Parts: sequence; C-alpha cells; structure tokens
Amino acid sequence: VECETTTVVRPVCMAPPPAPEPALSTKDCTKEFCENQLSPEYLLRYQISVPTDTTLDVCDGCTISMELIYDGEAWVSVAFSTDGAMVGGEAVIGMPGVGTVQKYMMDAKSDDGVKLMSESQQTLSETSVEVVDGKTTMKFTKIMKEAGEIEVSTGDNTFLWAHGSTTTLGYHASRASFELNLSSGTSEELSVPNKAAWLAHGIMGFLAWGVFVPFAVQSALLRDLLPKGPIWFKLHRAFNTTAYAFFIVIFAIAVAYTSKEGGIHFDNGHQKMGLAMFIMAFFQVFGGIFRPH
Repeated sequence: VECETTTVVRPVCMAPPPAPEPALSTKDCTKEFCENQLSPEYLLRYQISVPTDTTLDVCDGCTISMELIYDGEAWVSVAFSTDGAMVGGEAVIGMPGVGTVQKYMMDAKSDDGVKLMSESQQTLSETSVEVVDGKTTMKFTKIMKEAGEIEVSTGDNTFLWAHGSTTTLGYHASRASFELNLSSGTSEELSVPNKAAWLAHGIMGFLAWGVFVPFAVQSALLRDLLPKGPIWFKLHRAFNTTAYAFFIVIFAIAVAYTSKEGGIHFDNGHQKMGLAMFIMAFFQVFGGIFRPH
C-alpha cells in the first residue's frame, strides 16, 4: 500500500494497482501449427483439421497433422496411451533408414512386442520421414477417431515420445510420457512409472560395479602396500561380498518390476548382459567361499 500526502496534510492511502492477468495464448491450433518442446532436442508441431459439418467439441472426422523434429539422426516416434505406459499404447514410428512412417501396437517392452498394425489400419496420410542437415523430421496426418484404436481428443491426451540412436527401429535412446491439451497447447510431463525402484537399481548397480568390485580387485593387486597379514584378504572378501549382495538386490528389482510393468525378461542387450554378469558373479563368489584355504 502506497500513501501520498495532500495539501491539507492528511495522508491518503491508495491500494496498488492490481497485477495484470497472465496473457492467454491466442493461437488457434485449427488454423496454424502449435508447438510443444518435448525435450531440448525434440520438438512436436501439430495442427487440427475440423470439417465444416462438425465442431471442435464433437470433431467427427477430424484429423491431426503432426511433425516431430529431432536434432539428430535416428528413428522417431510419438505414441498414444491411456495411462502413460508403453505397453497397451499405439505408436506412429518413422524410420529414415527404410523411409517408412507406420502405425504400431506396443504389446510388450521389447522389439518383438512392437508390432506393425494390419494393412487396413494403416490409415495415415501425407507421411514422410527424412534427415536434413543432421535433423530427423517425421510428418503425418492421422484420423483422430478410429474404430478399435485409442481416440485422440481435442482436449487432454496422454502421449509418449521416443527416439533411437540409429535410423532403424531398436531400443530407444530417450523417451518420456506427457499430457497435452490439443486445444490450449498446455502440457505436463508425467512421472516415470516406478521411478524410485529403477533409480535404486541404477544407484546400487553403480556402487556394486563402480565402487566395491574395483576396491576388491585393488585390495588384492596392491596387497604389498597394506600391513602384513590377512588384512588384504579380509578387505577383498568384504568388498566382493558387499558387491554381490547389492547385485542380488538390483537383479531382484529388475525381475520384479519388469514383470510388474508387463515387460519380457532377458530380451534386450542390457537384460542379457545383466543375466550373464549375475551368473558369472555367482560362480566367482561361491568359488571363493568354497575354495580350500
């Protein structure tokens, strides 16, 4: 509150002017492309086409034209979901390596679980995918209401985006889920399912193989620098045992939450490597326990 003094020497108090209301977006996504920056390297542009015999609320026969621009050379994808999860979603994937933009069902978290939809469901139009000056751009137009498929509404929708590290389909290099209101353009990134469990999986994996195992190796290699006696062996055993205990926990987390999320066990390179390391670590640790001393 600000006060002024008048000529009659009587303070007059005036309330400060109200703060201006935030400006609302005036962009009409039915007349021009609206944009949503999915990540620093990934841009989504879209425009809704409304036929003259319907309205934006009803939107029978509406289509949506989408452009995904990725700052890199890789396959790109946008998917439609009801709960933010990959499994059960439907994706449009563009692969510049083979020049295709097609619709896929996502039945599992594996390459085999991403299945090309039938020919009758390949209703996309104006499709293209290309790499120009190191940027991948995918374009397509999709019918928003299609029988037997997840409906794309003019209001709130749940989407997923992803891209790979090569131009042909494989494990994604980055991905996320987000909510987007196609009319207002407002969006919100959704939290990763079971994020705490997978974060614990990663942190414990780093501690096991990035800290305890190297210390176990060094305590044996550099034992001449330690005090004489069995101390090097006790350190070696303690570090190895701790690392293996952590490994059991992270292996159990991976198995349990892969099952919980409907994934396929030991299907991709990361999972197969983890299984192989777990088996080798088992024989290493128990070989050390039962060896003659």
